[in-house]
Amino acid sequence: MSNTQLEQAAQGEDSNEKDDRLYEEFCEFIEEFKGESDRACVILGASKLDQILGLILERFLLPCPNSQDQIFTNNGPLGTFSAKIDMTYRLGLIDSEACRAIHMVRKIRNTFAHEVYGASLASGSHKDRIKALVLPAKEDHHFKWLRDNFFSGVPASRANFSTMLGLLVARLEGLADKLEPVSTAQIQHLLPQSHNKKMQPAQKTRG
Repeated sequence: MSNTQLEQAAQGEDSNEKDDRLYEEFCEFIEEFKGESDRACVILGASKLDQILGLILERFLLPCPNSQDQIFTNNGPLGTFSAKIDMTYRLGLIDSEACRAIHMVRKIRNTFAHEVYGASLASGSHKDRIKALVLPAKEDHHFKWLRDNFFSGVPASRANFSTMLGLLVARLEGLADKLEPVSTAQIQHLLPQSHNKKMQPAQKTRG
């Protein structure tokens, strides 16, 4: 779901065929975790963000120069959710508020993953984190539209978390959809390009 699609949906405007497809996929994702437990909702949502960040970085970074790309493996520099968040921010692809929000989702995910039973978004510590999570966006009309149209009647903490998760997914998918690879305009070559041209064999002339 692109930023344009989100804005059009919030404002009741028409969208093109590509945005319609992205919107349908977004709705399918929302419905997938909507009926899950709080634990499953958190873990599934964090996994979705992790996946999209990986896709964004793969599309933005230059291709691996070797046959085996180790950068996204478990032991690679971008093998963790946290590393993907930080790298996406440091490359200037997301702002500090998005970086902070995704990290907070990651922390909630980590806590839920280690709680043996009774994990609930309405519990004290999680409830406070969710309030902090949604604080920058709670007055935004996109946030309000998502909450009203997808999570009406859902308990407050669960609705707020799910809405923020949906907003992050929509923003990141919009970024992934329009992203261009990193520019090579400033690339530093091992040897000057003039040197490479001098080293090329002269073409034979026909007699």
